[in-house]
Amino acid sequence: METYLKRSKNSQEKESFLYKDLLSPSILYIILLISIPLGLGMVRSRTFATFHAYIIPALGLMFLFARSPAPSIYILSYIMSSHVLWRMTKARVLWEYSKYAGILLAFLIIVRYIKRVKNFILPLFFLFFLSLSIPLTLNYYGDFSVIRRELSFNLSGPLVFSISVLLFSNIKLKTKQIAFNFLMILSPIVSTATISLYTLLTHTVIFTTTSNPLASGRFGPNQVSAVLGLGALIALLIGINYIETILSRILIFATGAWLFIQSVLTFSRGGPLNFILSSMVLFWYLLRNKKTRLRVTGGILFLLAIFIILLPRLEKLTQGKLEERFTSLNTTGRTEIALAELELFKTHPLFGVGPGVGIAERSNLLGYFVASHTEYTRLPAEHGLWGIFALVILLYLLYIPVRYSKSFKQKSQNASLIMWSLFEMAHSATRIAITTYLPGITYLQPEEMDEEG
Repeated sequence: METYLKRSKNSQEKESFLYKDLLSPSILYIILLISIPLGLGMVRSRTFATFHAYIIPALGLMFLFARSPAPSIYILSYIMSSHVLWRMTKARVLWEYSKYAGILLAFLIIVRYIKRVKNFILPLFFLFFLSLSIPLTLNYYGDFSVIRRELSFNLSGPLVFSISVLLFSNIKLKTKQIAFNFLMILSPIVSTATISLYTLLTHTVIFTTTSNPLASGRFGPNQVSAVLGLGALIALLIGINYIETILSRILIFATGAWLFIQSVLTFSRGGPLNFILSSMVLFWYLLRNKKTRLRVTGGILFLLAIFIILLPRLEKLTQGKLEERFTSLNTTGRTEIALAELELFKTHPLFGVGPGVGIAERSNLLGYFVASHTEYTRLPAEHGLWGIFALVILLYLLYIPVRYSKSFKQKSQNASLIMWSLFEMAHSATRIAITTYLPGITYLQPEEMDEEG
């Protein structure tokens, strides 16, 4: 018995050592600094990028043997945030690999650590309603490879949402573990920003009034801009809610400012607008609280100073194209796509045209093939009335973490993350894994007794 007690005590001391200083300045600096050469290595070597894409999920599986779910959750968040990174570095993996690997790991975490799963009814109904139109897709496309591709592209995002809500509504972590989890989301975004900056500096870039692939690491500006804007928001959340030291806070705010500016330079408007709207929601909540008002005011002033100093220089760098691009009201075809989807819903109101069939049916209305950009019109078009039911469940599940948050800080954090996802789904659907993973994280509650930090 005495030996057992000593082992138990030693185990607790080790766990305390591992988790109590997760956001210490040294850890923060190391993780952010490692992310920079990691990104450069991945963009210069496809083999290294592929190795990275396989070793990260393998680490997640290895950590399933740990007593705490925290390490596996860190890897899960890193995987979901690496979706764009693995694509832009051309890692030899499936196109939706990040979603597949994340879904598998989340499922295994549930099996390993949750004895009695609760809060599963609404996520399952959400998926059930979306599955009712699958037979239409099977009937429309005769080629199995096309069926697999279309179903994966359109349903993997909702599946990520359901399993992440299921996981995080059944688990708790220490406050600093939650903060470190945000740092794991930020890390691959820093690698993505490094690649974008490297490409920008090593090529002659001519800015126009359209999005700029060179400033996006030779990958889709829309998706790169989105994750860079998210990185700026995550950095802001970490700096305001979790970091106490002045130097570390300056570092994380400066990182956020860099990511925002990099997002602006892609000339894809979604990422910067996502950040502005979600940060406005964050500030609106935090400025109402006396305890956070001073800290938030300092953060706002810091960001304003960055923008006042740098934005005129960016305008000069882009030869005046920056203002022209971001003041344009042109939706680059998104309005027409959304209207076409509403027209499809009118003609197929019960079951829609089937998930993935919309791209083919819209071509008859628009005269060209284009993927959906707005999840709120795609669901009715491809799933009909059942898609509307699924949309209602989705919005209600997004409302719960804000309405029932236990603390003011958590409410502001959840509201800003959900705003980011809502706006991203409005102009880019659920293309990247992090879009539907973030709402699940808002269900993650901190432990009430967190003496170790």
